[in-house]
Amino acid sequence: MMKTKPTAVLAAALLVLAACSSPPPKVVLEPAAEFGSGGVAVAPDAGPAGSGDVAYRLLQTSDRFLLVGHGCATAQALCGLSDQSSWTAAAWGFDLDGTADAMFGTGGVFRDGDAAGGGSTNVAFDAVLTDAGPVLAGGGLNASGDLDAVLWALDDAGQLDAARFGGGKALLGDLTAAGAHDFVEAVRADAGRFWLAGGIRDPAVGYYQPAVWAVAGNGSPDAGFDADGVFVDTVPTRDAWFNDVDPAGGAPVAAGSEVQGGVRPLVLRMKPEGGPDPAFGSNGRVYLPLGSASSGEALAVHVGDGYILVAGYVNDGKSHVA
Repeated sequence: MMKTKPTAVLAAALLVLAACSSPPPKVVLEPAAEFGSGGVAVAPDAGPAGSGDVAYRLLQTSDRFLLVGHGCATAQALCGLSDQSSWTAAAWGFDLDGTADAMFGTGGVFRDGDAAGGGSTNVAFDAVLTDAGPVLAGGGLNASGDLDAVLWALDDAGQLDAARFGGGKALLGDLTAAGAHDFVEAVRADAGRFWLAGGIRDPAVGYYQPAVWAVAGNGSPDAGFDADGVFVDTVPTRDAWFNDVDPAGGAPVAAGSEVQGGVRPLVLRMKPEGGPDPAFGSNGRVYLPLGSASSGEALAVHVGDGYILVAGYVNDGKSHVA
């Protein structure tokens, strides 16, 4: 019954809205001509002129838009998955009118082409705004050749904030095993801590396992969460990962996917001290239904008052938003 309660509550809320509200008028969306150039703001190259760049997250402060992603360290039009060794972690600042903010970073771009000491495969997948400034989350290759999770703290000028994280950058690699690959997909801030979601591949295991990190405000792992600051879900027997996490007041809920023949969407709720919450689903886990689809992935999660809302996609030969 616990697995169906959130759906029932949400369905009831939607029925009330449908009964009490008339459909809103259709809105025609058009580019705002006054923004950027004809409604489009083009970011400066993160790498050499002509290099390909990718943004994963858009945030807005009171006076700026912030894009977060990676650029290519070489002059090529597209820097995709096969070119990870050339990735440079990047953040772009724009004024609210869509003009690149030349005072942010260097020429409008913050870059880190050597996030963890290995000189390659650097990417910022997500960011969160704090009172002290934005914090980016992602990773980079270290000198030993494995991936480390990384947090970057930026000041208002788009530079590393030396007053935070002991120089502006926190490295969170190898908390579970030497040589492990650690990657971060999402970061959230709550009550003085940062919560990260992603996956860890222990060399002794051989595949990625879903992981959630709790990081103190100074950038160090919070030992009050699962003893070492990171919870790794060891139940999956094939590749699995988390794409998002909601701190939920200290009892985090993470959403992601597990390879079970096809890819299955997964939600896991943890206890404040770490470990699965046995009062939720089956020992803390709920595998979401796919309907007639053969696979799917949970990409975002929000914990409300009495319900958990999950968004992602399902695939029945074509991908559908779910």
